[in-house]
Amino acid sequence: MIIESFQIEKLPITDKRSSRREKDDSRLTKLMALIFLCFLFCFLPLMLVNVFDDNDIKYPVFHVLASVLAWASSVINPFIYAASNRQYRSAYSKLLRIVKSSVVFSDSKHASNNSKQDKNGSVAYKPSGGSGV
Repeated sequence: MIIESFQIEKLPITDKRSSRREKDDSRLTKLMALIFLCFLFCFLPLMLVNVFDDNDIKYPVFHVLASVLAWASSVINPFIYAASNRQYRSAYSKLLRIVKSSVVFSDSKHASNNSKQDKNGSVAYKPSGGSGV
């Protein structure tokens, strides 16, 4: 009887683990499928252009666009990982908040240095740099 009660208690834990594992496997499968589809989308045009328009290059624009698209593959992957991973999303949001706050701070500092108030209290913005007039 003691063994049976122990097994009954253990079953829900293994069910939770297997459910979690299935969920993780499904998520990783979707991620790999997305990465593969993006790879095909980025490299297939280059392969097709190289096969069908290689001897006498009639359409150089297609070659350039296909090459740019192939290079874009290396740019797309980090965004895929960032969108699919909770830790990446958290880190990127923290980074963007830091950058945004520093840009807002530098813009407000820059605006206060380049503005003057008149007698009525209105602010006139004077752009910096340029001709020095």
